[in-house]
Amino acid sequence: MNKTLLVGIACSLWAASVLAQADRVAGSPSPDRVGLYEVPLVCPADHQIGCGSAAKPILLALEQQSTVSEAWLNRAGTKMAVVWKQNTGADARSTTLKKVLQENGLEVKKLADSSRAEVLKTFLSGQGWYRGSDVDQLSKVEAGVIAGRLVRRIVQLGTLTDDKAKELHTRLADVVARRLTGKLPDRKAAAEQVLKVLGQYFDKEEVRRIDEALKDFHPEHDEP
Repeated sequence: MNKTLLVGIACSLWAASVLAQADRVAGSPSPDRVGLYEVPLVCPADHQIGCGSAAKPILLALEQQSTVSEAWLNRAGTKMAVVWKQNTGADARSTTLKKVLQENGLEVKKLADSSRAEVLKTFLSGQGWYRGSDVDQLSKVEAGVIAGRLVRRIVQLGTLTDDKAKELHTRLADVVARRLTGKLPDRKAAAEQVLKVLGQYFDKEEVRRIDEALKDFHPEHDEP
């Protein structure tokens, strides 16, 4: 990943974290309203962060429920926090959570009492937690990782200067980010955009050869 893009991503994540922290400190809910859960939402491309594209529909669906005030994911993608509305009882919480999780095919586990105090403290601080569509910030990090793997594979197949490779990385990261955040409707649309970008760096025969070579390559998992 090129240095300029890394700095930009880091600044965006820092800004999002600071804003979230300010919001959380300014309006922290009482601890009894916060449900904390273990979730399997680690990013497959980068195991250090949560998967924004997987978490986003779940968090937004939770916040659409009449019993939920806020829904958050921690940066690592291992914990989810649900802030319940005032006077929402245990049965209503259970029913809401079960409904949304079943609709999204996700299983969670209530955080053990022995871990709750520490995780609650980090949540109430606002640092390293993302609410709803703010998880798009994590998707941008993931996009940079995926684009890096694509570029490393592509340069094995065609000739590019270092400057052109960095430029290609930035442009491919943008395409992947748009796909992960829902701005491109499906993988086909994203693939078409990738080929369009490649066409500005390689001739038609090279693009055809690269496209064929990438058919069995899965940069969200595979490392060249």
